[in-house]
Amino acid sequence: MSQSPSPSRWMLTAFLIWLPGLVHVFPLLGVYMLMFNKAYALALFVGFALTGVALGLIQGLTRGPRALWLTPASFLAGWTPLPLLMSLNAPFNVAWTLTLFTSAGCVGWGQWMLRSEARA
Repeated sequence: MSQSPSPSRWMLTAFLIWLPGLVHVFPLLGVYMLMFNKAYALALFVGFALTGVALGLIQGLTRGPRALWLTPASFLAGWTPLPLLMSLNAPFNVAWTLTLFTSAGCVGWGQWMLRSEARA
């Protein structure tokens, strides 16, 4: 019968699985605020900011210290139009189109900047 992995290995595996899943929880802050009829746009913005910080910490482990500020900044810049447009009651087609392009553009730009640093 095979030997069971050490407890530290189990903890590391659980942490590495839990950490990327954590970033999907923060945007749900806005959903909870909507359920309780509170400031939905602000909660969604805070959720995106926390998500960007969590992603920055994850990428900082593999891509260096520059990812600690660049990843949250590009993530937040890309997703900020969504809570802003929702607070302004913008039409759905405008909100999803603008959010799609800004999120893809800003997040892609941030990742490209990190990639260009790795090649230099």
